[in-house]
Amino acid sequence: MRHLQKKAEEIDGLCNFRSKEQHFNFRIGRWEEYFYDLLNPAGILDTGEGFNPSQPDHQEPNILESEVRWAVKDSPKDKAAGDDGITTRAVLACGEIGIQWLTSIFQRAWEERKVPDDWQKAIVVPIWKCKGSKKDCSTYRGISLLSHVGKMFAKILERRIRAKTEHLLSNSQFGFRKGRGCTDAIFALRQLCEKTIECDNELHLIFVDLEKAFDRVDRNKLWKVLECYGIHGQLLDSAANPDPECLNELLFADDQALFSPDKDTLQEHTNQLNRQCEAHGMRINIKKTEAITISRNETTTAFNIEGNALLNATEFKYLGSIFTKDGRIDREIEVRCQKANSINYQLAPLLKHESIPLATKAKLINSIFLTTLTYQCQTWPLTQGLKNKLVTCEMRCLRKAVNKTRRDKIRNEVIRAQVGATPVLQHVENQQIKWFDHLMRMPTDQPAHRAYNSRYSGKRPRGRPRRR
Repeated sequence: MRHLQKKAEEIDGLCNFRSKEQHFNFRIGRWEEYFYDLLNPAGILDTGEGFNPSQPDHQEPNILESEVRWAVKDSPKDKAAGDDGITTRAVLACGEIGIQWLTSIFQRAWEERKVPDDWQKAIVVPIWKCKGSKKDCSTYRGISLLSHVGKMFAKILERRIRAKTEHLLSNSQFGFRKGRGCTDAIFALRQLCEKTIECDNELHLIFVDLEKAFDRVDRNKLWKVLECYGIHGQLLDSAANPDPECLNELLFADDQALFSPDKDTLQEHTNQLNRQCEAHGMRINIKKTEAITISRNETTTAFNIEGNALLNATEFKYLGSIFTKDGRIDREIEVRCQKANSINYQLAPLLKHESIPLATKAKLINSIFLTTLTYQCQTWPLTQGLKNKLVTCEMRCLRKAVNKTRRDKIRNEVIRAQVGATPVLQHVENQQIKWFDHLMRMPTDQPAHRAYNSRYSGKRPRGRPRRR
């Protein structure tokens, strides 16, 4: 059945042509047209504006050899090479001579404010998103293979820019910032949802999805924003020269969640965000932007963007975690178990293989299965029923590793001792303790810390409060 499904997908992705050459030429032409329209939106091309710095030139120190050494060491080692064919491992193999050679090239690019053409070339490889028709180009994600040397140069620029702008960024931004991540955002949002339910209040959420967010950024306006943040002179000119995808960690942050206890306030904030997006060439995807009202009651609130009603969802996946309108995590645990069972099925040939040592199987389970099952477990308020579900999913995998079933009537503790894998509940507890330690050391103005210490007004309903 699986082979039949794969064959159907292959047939669905093909068109009828008289020859393979015609088929190939059509595909190349179609991809060229699609990516040209995607990466060069009409609204940006028609402006005819170029970037002209309005501030006087600021002297910046030249590229240092220590910066180059750090950039080479910090670069990924196993990425595909760009058009020049030079990989990070090739640069590392050159040793100090390679560092000196790169330093001289980077210093020249810095002084001339111009980079080699190879650094600005990208080999775009379309990867299917595993959803939608294979005939539709929009169901593919374009992966750009860039010059590794150009990425190292951009990494140095990004480090300098970040040092000047980090203190200016909003506390509500978690992506691509040191000491922050998805866990901070998910924890803060779960705390708000749980305390809203506990005090019998309402919390309105809108999860905003930007249409082709990274591809539709107006670069000229982006450089002007950097100029407003105090980036001038050679640093700004050099940042505007490499391919923008080299600086993607600095330039790109998506997955926004707007929330407010008052629906009118949230509607106004959504309208303001939409106006700012349109002013900068961005577009909110109405079909994928959804609203949820967190409440004890079955409450739905209508929100719209320019008259287009947003979908009122009962659950939404935000940063990989499931949020439901009742504020519970039962659905999240269910999804985690489903994904872990899928991993268990894929690892089955290796786990059942008798010639593979149990120590190797334990490493596979800890590194792949356990991390999938316990993703963002730091934010889970687990009940005994949810713990039992996690243990059941865990033991299904461990018993497969020792080729035993429940009919063999071997206790869970014995199976765990044979495999040597970390117990799932112990792993969750360790992760939550580490997260709490991080939370207590966090500055008090951080959203996660504020959400944890916040106190909601309202009257708690009768009965035992939920675990949180």
